[in-house]
Amino acid sequence: MVWCWVVADSAHLDGKCSVRSACFANGRPLNTISRRRMLVIWLGRVGTYDGILPVLVWLAPWCVAFAFPGRRGVIEVLAILLPVVGFLVRYGIGRHLISRNACGDGMRRLQFVMLCLGLGLLAFIDCVIVLLNVMPKGALRQPGDWMVFTGLASLYLGCMGFAMFPGWNRQKKWFGKNSKSQPETEAADLPERRSELRDAWVAFDNLDFDGAIKTVGRFLRVGDDNLAREARKVVALSEFRKRNFTEAMVLFQGLAAASADASDWFNVITAAAMAGEIPTAEHALQVAIQCQEAANYSQQPSIPFMRYYFACALRDRREYGTAFGQLEELRALYEQLRITDDTYLHLRGMPFLSQTMSLAVEVLRGLGDSIEPEVWLQDFGGRLDEDGENDLKGIASAFSADD
Repeated sequence: MVWCWVVADSAHLDGKCSVRSACFANGRPLNTISRRRMLVIWLGRVGTYDGILPVLVWLAPWCVAFAFPGRRGVIEVLAILLPVVGFLVRYGIGRHLISRNACGDGMRRLQFVMLCLGLGLLAFIDCVIVLLNVMPKGALRQPGDWMVFTGLASLYLGCMGFAMFPGWNRQKKWFGKNSKSQPETEAADLPERRSELRDAWVAFDNLDFDGAIKTVGRFLRVGDDNLAREARKVVALSEFRKRNFTEAMVLFQGLAAASADASDWFNVITAAAMAGEIPTAEHALQVAIQCQEAANYSQQPSIPFMRYYFACALRDRREYGTAFGQLEELRALYEQLRITDDTYLHLRGMPFLSQTMSLAVEVLRGLGDSIEPEVWLQDFGGRLDEDGENDLKGIASAFSADD
């Protein structure tokens, strides 16, 4: 099937609500990271923190020797200080990254042990390299010496490579009853747009929605069910983009009626919410969650993202009370995670905290005197990590300043 989601935009133009549609026919969903991308992150960590950082430590003595020739004592002091500084910097960075890896608790504990082992080797290697500047000529130039040194360096990179492994994309049990890993979605695994509808999709992408509807007209009742279904989806998306939300809702309901895919029901959620049919949207959300449960939470969008975009649509309709209910559901998930690092949240199918809080500010303002925003924000922030708590304190302070 073609991945087409309709979402309420979080942006406003000239005070008016703006709505966009997101059609992912040839790309990966927003909240998944492929294994290829995770491999890039992994190699980037090792290359940066275990490549560039040690090189900077190793080059420091040469820079000092060039700037202060004949100062043997300075280099000896560097041999003591630089490995210690490098150790502390790498330890802090490594511990921070391990805490955000998409791995189990036991795996992260083992990664921490490997980090400490690798750092011990790094300190020794740093000392040897720094002291090369004051060692007798010919030191460490024997083949045997380099074999030992290469072996230590390989062991160090092996330990740090294991410690920096970020894990694969996974969904934790707090998003549902099943705690198994969520299969990632590769772009190549997603179906291509049907070539018969190429002109219609081109018109849609160029914002010619009437042209897109006219182009697919002859495909709506063809014998190929998949082709007819995609043609109806083009019409539904086009009606949504034309802000004919009621027509779009009816069309999306027809597409979702025989579907067990959360993305089809998600389209009903946003269209119904924008049409003001809030009970219909809430019912569609429950069905979409059931679809996710039946599929072991492998479908897209994730439940947190469905709640987030539903809240965006409700915000656009000024249904602030109902939107706040979805924010409370998201808040409970953030509090269970506690960690607010963007990558950590991204891997778990969660909107960035900054996205959710931008929405929350508008909803809290819309609720007026029925809620105390500062109290809600401070209580929420107190259940998050230090970064999240500081961010929410800043938002609470802004509310106080406005008052």
